[in-house]
Amino acid sequence: MLKYVLPWALLAASTVTAHAGCAADPDACKIEGGTYNITLPDGEIQGSIVFLHGFGGSGMGTLNNKVWVPVALERGYAVIAPDGMPQRDEVAFLTDVCDDAAARFDLDADKMMLGGFSIGGSMTSYLACAAPDTFHAYVPVAGSFWRPHPTTCEGPVRLLHTHGWTDTTVPLEGARRARRGPERPERACPRRCVQCDEHLARRERLFASARGQIRDQRRLYASFLGALR
Repeated sequence: MLKYVLPWALLAASTVTAHAGCAADPDACKIEGGTYNITLPDGEIQGSIVFLHGFGGSGMGTLNNKVWVPVALERGYAVIAPDGMPQRDEVAFLTDVCDDAAARFDLDADKMMLGGFSIGGSMTSYLACAAPDTFHAYVPVAGSFWRPHPTTCEGPVRLLHTHGWTDTTVPLEGARRARRGPERPERACPRRCVQCDEHLARRERLFASARGQIRDQRRLYASFLGALR
């Protein structure tokens, strides 16, 4: 789905291995409202990354990611992976996750960053908008606001949104909602239509403006890690 993923996910693989559970306990950490998984780095802890999984995923699945989780651990970051649950006050739950993890594992609550993939990225964006002081920084991946978009947010945030150009599930340019009947619009521009030239030109402008940013993604994300120290 993603052509470009989190910058630190592009780094070389590490020999550090993450294990899902409640640190040494193989079962997830239980709090009021749900559960979360956590894995801790060896040595001094630099900060924590709370990462929300996508649709159909789990906290255990997040910690079993062999690409970016070992890199975060090697750099001294605890990785916290909550389990999703419908019909829940997510702001309250994630605040409780922070408080519980900080107390249980002696983590600095002021050095916690929230990220998420797909619908988890959307939740990250909504929480950043509604309660920006909950986390030190925010890193949504391939997910953001749904229509209707919020018209205002509670304050400024440190936020890095990362998205893939070839994402067809949550397109970077957005997509119109399909309607039933003969006038149903297409998700993408048809090959033969008067809007195609404009559509392709706009896409090329987006590519051109992003090429320089893509080259610097590792440096940009490194600055977020540095901000947690």
